Amino acid sequence: MLSNVPNSRSITGFKAAFKILKSWECNDQQIQKILSLDDTSFLIFKANPEKAELTNEQFTRISYLLNMHSVLRSLFNNPTNTTDFMRMINDNEFFEGRAPLDVIDSGEIEDLANTANQINKFFVV
Repeated sequence: MLSNVPNSRSITGFKAAFKILKSWECNDQQIQKILSLDDTSFLIFKANPEKAELTNEQFTRISYLLNMHSVLRSLFNNPTNTTDFMRMINDNEFFEGRAPLDVIDSGEIEDLANTANQINKFFVV
């Protein structure tokens, strides 16, 4: 069984990830899938985040999202590019003509990790 992340970190992490995913124009269903939240947990976070807790895996997912957002903000001067990048078709070998958001929308943590790694590579180049 996974242990839970302390509540204050859960609240802060969820709020930041939720805001980022909304800026990428994700709907609630996509947010749930990307963060691996069941319906009840998602409703608790939205309605009363003080009572919600994240598992270590969910916190890891949030960490990937925060890191991707940080890299995109460093890459682009224009805030619109920072938010739109995740929905843009990418012909990079990894993305194979898909948008990064399409990849992470699978809900698989491996896809989220691999997408974060690819975006980090853009920053290093």
